Amino acid sequence: KILEQMKKAQITELDALLEDQPHPAPPTRQIRSMRKGKSSNDDQSGKPAPVQVDAAELAAKRFAARPPVNLIAALPKTEYPERIGNQKWSEKVAALKAVLEAGGEKPYKLVAPSPSSNYGSLIGEMKKLLSHTHFAVVSKAMEVLAMLAEGVGEKLFPQLRPILPTLLKLSKDKKLTKAVSSTVDSFFGNVLSFDHIMDQDDGIPSAVNEKEEKNIIARKESLVFLVRSIQRSGQAGPRSCLSAQNVSTILALATKKLDDSDATVRKEAMNVFLALKA
Repeated sequence: KILEQMKKAQITELDALLEDQPHPAPPTRQIRSMRKGKSSNDDQSGKPAPVQVDAAELAAKRFAARPPVNLIAALPKTEYPERIGNQKWSEKVAALKAVLEAGGEKPYKLVAPSPSSNYGSLIGEMKKLLSHTHFAVVSKAMEVLAMLAEGVGEKLFPQLRPILPTLLKLSKDKKLTKAVSSTVDSFFGNVLSFDHIMDQDDGIPSAVNEKEEKNIIARKESLVFLVRSIQRSGQAGPRSCLSAQNVSTILALATKKLDDSDATVRKEAMNVFLALKA
């Protein structure tokens, strides 16, 4: 558990901060250890029932047996090349839907990057569309990026990591907040680790810096993303492990954000502490 990774001084600091809050904010998302009761499918030891285990094993075997989709080879046979260059936003959305359909079933499984399967051009086009004036186009472009993160994973790290700051800034648009949340969640664990999302220059610390990011929603949503990542640590993918050093860095940031000028941001900073303590 996370607490076992923390030093005594860190635990003491965390407890003191929680006790100092006159009205501690409840987590915006329910943490597993705080849920009431157990599922009827769980036995008394808390372990999933055999049926659930078998289903998970079957799903894993099925996924392993599935051949990866060669998305880059499939795209020329779709409407994507013809419609993506059209100026109408609806045509661009249709083109992006074609990309998602070509990616196959979920969970996505795409071929690894190679000279014959170069994702650079597709990712470059999606990055351009993130600045489109219509939210539907931007949302669909993010869906494609999320598919690539899930389907290819860490081998796309060099191309996808630089997009994180842009995504976090886009969360200030209420029409895009949900799409941003889904996309950054797909990035975390598959492409990005805690080291990456907590990078001082192009990660969450920069996104919640009040001097650099004046928008309250963007700062708040970046902390909400951090809370979700903590709750999904070790389960979100091969890069989702939370180290003691990560905990120390997160504690320092959350402590600093308790001084944010906005109450909603301060509330999410408290939720970071609560997620770590769960």
